[in-house]
Amino acid sequence: MTESTDVPELPTEHDGRRIVWEPWRDHLVGSCGRPVIQTPCAQCGHESPRRITIGRVAGESRAYGHHCPGCWEFRVYWRVDPPPGKYRGRLDRIAYRPGTPRAAAVEMGVE
Repeated sequence: MTESTDVPELPTEHDGRRIVWEPWRDHLVGSCGRPVIQTPCAQCGHESPRRITIGRVAGESRAYGHHCPGCWEFRVYWRVDPPPGKYRGRLDRIAYRPGTPRAAAVEMGVE
């Protein structure tokens, strides 16, 4: 299988804050330190690990980019801190590009 080398363009800022991105890497370990359970991409069925990058603002991780190397589906999330007294924050999606059927066909060797 051939994987895409197309790397999505990441946002350079959010809410007026400059984001510095780390290099893309395979998403093998979750933020909790445990291995990520790999499931096929919902868009194209690609079974290899998704790609991930971390965006930092003033040295603190604030954004997360996810990319399927099969169909190029791409999502970027912004970490929102929890309100005072709460334990969990949330991730808001700030960018999205759907997977492309042609990329998926190439990935599966149909085209």
